[in-house]
Amino acid sequence: RQMCIRDRYMGNQIFKMGRKKRDYAYCKPFCYYCDKVFNNEIVLHQHQKAKHFTCQQCHKKFSTAASMCGHIQQVHKDNITKVPNALTNRDSVELNIFGMQGVPKVFLEERLIREATNYWTRQKMEERLRQKNLLKDQDPTGASKSQQQAEQKKQDNQNQQQLEEEDVDGEGMDTYPAQNQNITSGLIQIQFSTNLK
Repeated sequence: RQMCIRDRYMGNQIFKMGRKKRDYAYCKPFCYYCDKVFNNEIVLHQHQKAKHFTCQQCHKKFSTAASMCGHIQQVHKDNITKVPNALTNRDSVELNIFGMQGVPKVFLEERLIREATNYWTRQKMEERLRQKNLLKDQDPTGASKSQQQAEQKKQDNQNQQQLEEEDVDGEGMDTYPAQNQNITSGLIQIQFSTNLK
């Protein structure tokens, strides 16, 4: 199934039913100027307007660096050579960047490879840690905690069945209710006799 334009624009991932959902955090939109990562491109546009494409003199917001430069030249009669609040190597005004559009392709490919490598390295390390934790959870006999819990539950069920069988046979019946009846009837007689006096 193809992604519709809205889903691609919003950064939503579409998955077929039954497939394992993977974390595509390394594919999320990011700001070219400051390297900040966002959940979707709309928030990225808002960030770029607020932090990088805002006129420093009148605080008017623009969608691209080129439109900000044109505004500064026409209205304020000044020239701007660097994008405000940008990293040192990425502060060029010549690039026409709007969200993720206009980011140099070489930079995108390098970032994607680097982030994907980091992601899968973390996944492998987490898997190794899970394996080590499973080995630690095993007792000297070789049974894991889950096996021990299953055996304990089985033993509890057997004990419960034995108690129920004893109750049916009458051996497990206690004689306390009959004794309690005699005691309570004696208390009622005592209370009744004190009320007559």
